[in-house]
Amino acid sequence: MINSTRLTTLITFVLALLCMGVLKAEVTYQPLGQGRGLEAEVVSSLLVDQQGFLWVGSREGVFRYDGYSATHFNPDIHDPNAISDTDIRNLYEDKDGNIWVSTNTAGLNYYDPKAKQFIIYRHEAENEQTISNDSVYDIVQMDDGSYWVGTDIGLNKLDISSGTFERHYFNKNDPSTISNDYIYNLLIDRDDNLWITTVGGGINVKEKGSNTFIRHSLSDLTGDPFNDEVFAIKQATDGDFWLGTRRGLIKYNPHKREAKLVGLREGEQHPAIVSLEVTGRGELLIGTISRGILRYDAELNRYQAFNTNPLGSKGQLPSLPVLAMEYYKGKLFVGTWGSGVYVARLGQLPFRVLGSGDDPRTGLSNHNATALYADNNHLLVGTFGGGAQKLNVATGYIEEQLASNEIFSAEGILTIVKHNEWIYAGASTGLWQIKGGVGKYYQYGIDDEHGIGKGYINSLVATDEGIWIGTGTDGLYWKKHTQEQFKSYSHEVDKPNSLSGYYITTILQTDDNTLWVGTRSSGLNRCQISPWKCEYFGRHNKEQHGLLSDNITHLYQDHDGDIWVATNGGGAYQLIDKNKVRFRAWGERNGLTTNVIMSIQQDTNGLYWLASREGISQLNTETQQVRNFKAESGLLITHFNRTTASQNDQYLFFGGIGGVLAIPKGTPLVPAPAPTVKVTRVETLGGDTDGNARGELLSNMVERKEIDYGDVFSVEFTVLDYSEKPHNYKYRMNTEEDWIELGGRREVTFYNLAPGSYQLQVMGQDVFGVWGETEPLELEVVPPFWMQTWFKLLVLAFVATFIIGMHRIRLNKLRARNRELLALQVQKEQALQDIREKEKELKIAFKGLRNLTNRIETAKEEERQHISRELHDELGQTLTATKINLQVIGTLQEPQAIKERLEQSISVVDGMIEQVRNVSLSLRPPLLDEAGLVPALEYYLDVIQERTGLDIQLEADQDVSGNSHDVRVVIFRIIQEAISNVLRHANATVLHIKLSVDGEQVCVHIEDDGDGYDIEAVNERIKHGEHLGLLGMLERVKNVNGHIELESEPGKGSTIKARIPR
Repeated sequence: MINSTRLTTLITFVLALLCMGVLKAEVTYQPLGQGRGLEAEVVSSLLVDQQGFLWVGSREGVFRYDGYSATHFNPDIHDPNAISDTDIRNLYEDKDGNIWVSTNTAGLNYYDPKAKQFIIYRHEAENEQTISNDSVYDIVQMDDGSYWVGTDIGLNKLDISSGTFERHYFNKNDPSTISNDYIYNLLIDRDDNLWITTVGGGINVKEKGSNTFIRHSLSDLTGDPFNDEVFAIKQATDGDFWLGTRRGLIKYNPHKREAKLVGLREGEQHPAIVSLEVTGRGELLIGTISRGILRYDAELNRYQAFNTNPLGSKGQLPSLPVLAMEYYKGKLFVGTWGSGVYVARLGQLPFRVLGSGDDPRTGLSNHNATALYADNNHLLVGTFGGGAQKLNVATGYIEEQLASNEIFSAEGILTIVKHNEWIYAGASTGLWQIKGGVGKYYQYGIDDEHGIGKGYINSLVATDEGIWIGTGTDGLYWKKHTQEQFKSYSHEVDKPNSLSGYYITTILQTDDNTLWVGTRSSGLNRCQISPWKCEYFGRHNKEQHGLLSDNITHLYQDHDGDIWVATNGGGAYQLIDKNKVRFRAWGERNGLTTNVIMSIQQDTNGLYWLASREGISQLNTETQQVRNFKAESGLLITHFNRTTASQNDQYLFFGGIGGVLAIPKGTPLVPAPAPTVKVTRVETLGGDTDGNARGELLSNMVERKEIDYGDVFSVEFTVLDYSEKPHNYKYRMNTEEDWIELGGRREVTFYNLAPGSYQLQVMGQDVFGVWGETEPLELEVVPPFWMQTWFKLLVLAFVATFIIGMHRIRLNKLRARNRELLALQVQKEQALQDIREKEKELKIAFKGLRNLTNRIETAKEEERQHISRELHDELGQTLTATKINLQVIGTLQEPQAIKERLEQSISVVDGMIEQVRNVSLSLRPPLLDEAGLVPALEYYLDVIQERTGLDIQLEADQDVSGNSHDVRVVIFRIIQEAISNVLRHANATVLHIKLSVDGEQVCVHIEDDGDGYDIEAVNERIKHGEHLGLLGMLERVKNVNGHIELESEPGKGSTIKARIPR
């Protein structure tokens, strides 16, 4: 039993549709695939396959398009499995989802989606079992699985199992053959009969089960031979056939053999028809050479333009032949000659558009409708820059301006209300009060303290006593109908109960003492009128009240008295608790396409309409169902203005850029179908040996995909609504898992997935906010052999055997290791003993170092004492004697005595000079610097020899003296120290010194015939800091990177050998 309310609603809806008349919305066309790889220009065939992908056949090749990008199939002379031609005539999908491509010059192509390659059938003149000609026009599949192929020279039956063809040609002597070899179209009718259209021979039919053909000559039936050139065929709902010919459209009844040219007005030229399509509503669409797309109206028996605008204008097709059409789920795809592919949304919208167009009879003076007020007689429409006009809803005609005033006619009208005989219009510059077509104007005056404030007049609410006025700068005002003064209710900083802001956007009075006021950026106010007091709701107290936006665009009270708040950015809010002022939000989370809501109206069936800047939405608050209408739905007005909504008994009205949208009341909410969502590609990244990606364009055959363990792979997917707008996506790997949000990303990349099976599902949201999901794609992550069970068991056995063997080996190694450790222990003890000895030697060396330091200090002190003693004992006494002689001379009178004293003094000074020379020589002979090494040594040795009587022999090479200063000093000191040691300890009689040059070194050889000494004992004493002279000798040689050797034995003298770098 049918619910009476629903029946009434449906009847009202149907009546509204019948009343719409010629005011139907235009169908608009948009280019498709431009900039997305769909580079087809001359499009001869269109096909939407079983999966929802669009295939395009063109002179530029074959394309598969998914709304985001196109895959281009091109010939490749190096690939025998590539498509054979770029010039495409037709596309066809068989029952198994295989794509057949008819080419102009290179035969028939069959695309195997599993193998992703083409199989090509070409004509061979010497083989009668090949296709009759390489210029192929069409192909169809019969119920028995056989294929029929039409070419420009003959008809062919293909046996796909053997790849052979059975040819059928025209034979004028055999009426059971086809009527012409030039085959253009093939069609399988509802009874599985094969229909063949020809160019020049009319049409033919091969009935099911028959092996002969029946000819149907259209020229004989119509008297026009051009009607035998048939380019398109469709079967009508009544079983007849629509035929597109060079002369126009023919309705053909094969049983009665009746052929009628239809759709022409008297004197109208026949359009050449090259394509036909039937929509989901059963409308016949006609693609023509020069008139775009026409729609056949069976009731009027007339062609009508699908879009009445001139070809080439905005929203219309270009002025080019329409070669192909394909209808799919409310969308019409159109292929043109030279301008690519277009798409039109054929939504069954019961909406009227009023006030649009350039015709002054039906078009508003400005098409931006910013204010509406409706009653059952007229619709008052305010525009931004064109005043406010009366519009007859029934006829769609514009009648007059509300006020006969030139200034008013150019005003930007933002709000209109009517109360009894008064009409108020809020403008961008002030307030108009109109009565009987005469308008009175109120404008802000700086000296008028009782006048209206400045700013746009955004909202008006009329009562029996007066009118509330919301301004865009100075807050709220009140004016009685019959008085001139305005009372201000503005925001006052020091008064918390005043309005929350100055910019008023919308006003709603719900009872005699309650006024709701919305602001642009200061939230919502509920004001008590008497005494005046306001409460403020918005983001600052959102947790308490639930209002998330401070930008209020519209306030509306529905039929049940519930208050609705529209916001810019926060969605719409329904007041669900009047006492606590709690709001319920409706927005994108509930299925709306946007949270920017401009206005709200409730329908008589309880549904709500919410206008936005992207379209309009229908909301059922009980079932939470949403239906969004956008430009992609065929909606001609999509940008609606704030608060611009009204209604009468028949329509809901919404104003925006483009005019006024009229929605018949009682329009039911028909849920939008879920979009088709498909996985389009699985691509393995870095998969081959060259590091290139391995990608697979998935087909309808692919339900399972194997992935090697460790591969990084990405999955690409798409929403097949062909809106070319961003979509939202989410996915899950198994049905029991939660969905993972992806936002606008249409690709997800996986890596390190554990081996096993996954059921990948993807959900996509189309431009209407509806979610659809893919069929599960089974992803099998194949483990490598080393992760499989048999290998694990084999490895386990191997490991067990290995462990046992290793255990035994380890025991043997441990035993050997134990022996090694014992040996190492012995080595350790030895090392420790060596360390102890080294420590002992270090201690001795340290002790020697201290002794050496002490000896050095003692030697320095002794040298100082020696010098002091020499100076005091020798020079001091001599100087004293000299002084005395000089004093005595001062007392002498006789010259002879003075002379004697002077001679004595001179003798004493000579002795002093000799003493100073001896001291200086002992420290450093001056000849070493002045004359060189050898002269200094000779002088020094002569002095020593004279003093000591030691026989000293010096033998020196001529170039020894050419050494550096540092080398000369070192050699001299070595010899000096050696002589000192010989004199003190050796008891030698002869000392032989030899200096020679060997390359870059000076060789010093010092040898004596003295007592000798124990070299080891001497070295030990040197370590203890003794034998300061020898130690100094060793250090001097080491400091100049030289080498010295000491050789001696007791009783055999001693030898010193030194080699010093020059």
